[in-house]
Amino acid sequence: MSYRTFIHHIILGALSTSLLLSVACGGGDDDASPDDGDGGGATATTAGDAKDTPSGDGGAKFDPCQLLTAAELEEFAGEKMDGGDPAVAQGPMGITLCTWGATSDTSLTIAQVSVVREKDFAAQLKSQKYTAKKLFEDEKALHTGVQDVAGIGESAYRVGNVLNVLYDGMTVSVSLGKQGVETGTLVAMANKAVPRIP
Repeated sequence: MSYRTFIHHIILGALSTSLLLSVACGGGDDDASPDDGDGGGATATTAGDAKDTPSGDGGAKFDPCQLLTAAELEEFAGEKMDGGDPAVAQGPMGITLCTWGATSDTSLTIAQVSVVREKDFAAQLKSQKYTAKKLFEDEKALHTGVQDVAGIGESAYRVGNVLNVLYDGMTVSVSLGKQGVETGTLVAMANKAVPRIP
């Protein structure tokens, strides 16, 4: 297992745990309104083709590695990135994500986009009227040092090198694992990826 794949599994596990914890803390809120609201994977050369495909648990899935092109990733990261490693975390929220790593053997740069769509929530969450907005707020409440960010989605905030966005029944996170990442770069990544989510 490569270092990048190892890190990818750690990130996926942490994300799943964090989101499940937020549901456990706030999933029973009946006041929330439904209206609030080595990587040989897919090659990221053409974006916008992230079509929904049927899956078992957790609703329809799509190829998250199609949300950013190779040229866009190189611009954001400042170096060439691989084709991406897509993953779906099975569970009540159906987290879909892609992790890209630098092609250079001497670089540890990682980029990631993760998507949680309200329409993919399990029936139990839907019956509790749990929404993407509630998930976004619950997740935000778990962090300290949150920086609110304008210019993307209905609401957005940055924690570390991660930008979390609430947009049209979805929570979308973009991250760039390298030093000195500007908020504007994360906003630009999100502005490219978000409209391409089916």
